[in-house]
Amino acid sequence: MSNRHLSRTIALQTLFEWDFYHRSKKLFGILERNIHDFAPNFEDDGFTHRLVKGVTKNLTEIDGLIQRFAPEWPLDQITIIDRNILRIGIYELENEKEVPPKVAINESIELAKTFGGMSSHRFVNGVLGSIYSEFIGSKDLNPKTDDEESKEETQKPQEVSAGGLVYRKDSEGNIYFALILDAINKWTFPKGKVGIEAVSGTMQTEADLASETLEETAEREVKEELGISQVEILDNIGSISVTVNPPNKPSYPKIIHYFLMKTDQENLNPEHGISCRDGKWFTEDETLANLGYDNSKQIFKKALKKIKN
Repeated sequence: MSNRHLSRTIALQTLFEWDFYHRSKKLFGILERNIHDFAPNFEDDGFTHRLVKGVTKNLTEIDGLIQRFAPEWPLDQITIIDRNILRIGIYELENEKEVPPKVAINESIELAKTFGGMSSHRFVNGVLGSIYSEFIGSKDLNPKTDDEESKEETQKPQEVSAGGLVYRKDSEGNIYFALILDAINKWTFPKGKVGIEAVSGTMQTEADLASETLEETAEREVKEELGISQVEILDNIGSISVTVNPPNKPSYPKIIHYFLMKTDQENLNPEHGISCRDGKWFTEDETLANLGYDNSKQIFKKALKKIKN
């Protein structure tokens, strides 16, 4: 294990314990004990101390960025592990100029894979990747003035996602449709933001973003969220436009492209993570009854016409 990776691991252990006990324990007492127990004679030129001190000193600003880029999850509902991995990653992106941004993000992803839940690495990757994309080329991650925010929002291109309506037929010809339960407990179709690579756990470069087609994004997201390995894209169903309303930020438009897909797999193994809490097969009537969004129902009706034709 490299010195820097070990430093991040010890910093995470320290921040986790400090946070778990509601910040009542002496922070640097925890840190010294962890260094003594897990890395005696460890020398990293003060990097571990710098991480711990930097995160806690800038905690308000860092937590504000987490809330801004993960608006569907209140801070106290994010697991302690994921919360502190994000804090370390954001601190490094903002302050550790000698650490390349992709290294900081990939290291956070590795911590999430090692210490977090099954979908922690995807959540961490999504939040840090969005922060990186938002502030790339900036000198710092400090919040902009209202005028700067307004100007930036009008120039910023809309967010693009892609997903799929997946169906299967049983031996008797009955048709079933796959839905996921999203972060706010509504049934919908699997989808994901174009530009965040969740399989390999590494953030894509701008060239990668340009090379991934909408179909590729849709297929990747469907397979991951539903937990299936085989799916066939049959047709483009169309797209819907929605307005995203992040807290304390101007709203912005988002477009979601949907594709009709077919699979022969009966068993689903949904992620049970932040963006996908569950996944099930439904009949046609059950799908219409359970879909939680009107625009999803419109997409479903378009898909039905294509299937029946």
